[in-house]
Amino acid sequence: MTPWIRLAAALTVALLAPAAAAEVAGDPPVTAGEIKDGKLPHYVVRVSGDATYGSKIIHGPHLLIENVRMTGSLDIYASEPLVMHRVTMEVDQSRAWAVHTRPGAGRFTFIQSQIVAAKDAPPGARVDVGLLLRADGVHIERANISASADAIHFDAEDQAVSDSVIDGLVSKPGDHNDAIQIAPQARNIRIFNNRITNPHRQTSCIYNSGSDVEITGNTFAGGGWVIYGGASSKAKNIPDAENVRVTTNVFSRAVFKKSGHFGPVAYWSNAKGNVWHNNRFDDGKPVLTGK
Repeated sequence: MTPWIRLAAALTVALLAPAAAAEVAGDPPVTAGEIKDGKLPHYVVRVSGDATYGSKIIHGPHLLIENVRMTGSLDIYASEPLVMHRVTMEVDQSRAWAVHTRPGAGRFTFIQSQIVAAKDAPPGARVDVGLLLRADGVHIERANISASADAIHFDAEDQAVSDSVIDGLVSKPGDHNDAIQIAPQARNIRIFNNRITNPHRQTSCIYNSGSDVEITGNTFAGGGWVIYGGASSKAKNIPDAENVRVTTNVFSRAVFKKSGHFGPVAYWSNAKGNVWHNNRFDDGKPVLTGK
């Protein structure tokens, strides 16, 4: 492996330490539901001040879900910040999402946690979206997300995923699978030091329509095209993405010989402050836009 390739290529689920399932294996999972101001489920506790989870410090009072297994869909409305630490979301049947942060919800941290298929799940069980993020202020760190058609939807501002593994996407006829989808209204999105694999020909590892996006230090493999870059689509009335930086990423050929089934990148524009720099295949050859 060439020296410039970063940690992402070596990331494994074991390194992420989402150990909640092992720690509480003898307990039945709790059923997820709604989290609202003044209406907290029994598995949510209130923390009165600063606390550290893994290497991340959360400042000030916040809500916490920690060391539990969960099934069902979690719907977050509460305006207080919420941390999910060492939580395993078990997908036991097909659902719309695993976790949904509603517009207006407080800052959300998903750390050392995972979304996986339950051991007794029927074949093809999956969530349409693992993390549906419609509230500002999200950080996903050291997570493993699988058993999803789309792993992450970034739909708001100030959102990030780092040091995580996205794999095991589940596809059904008619799906357009995106490991990460960035909506046109999304701003200030950071995707760094992750290992992201889409074994399907539909659609991407990252589908970007947002602006002020940084994608750096990741290892990608699969999808139709690995990255849809955000160039305008008149048919869909979507403007050009602006200030998109894609730098120092590895495009692996582990799934398809072109990295994506059709190639590494499509719908890229060098206008609007966008930057494509130092992206390479896993053999060290440069990845050029439009090639």
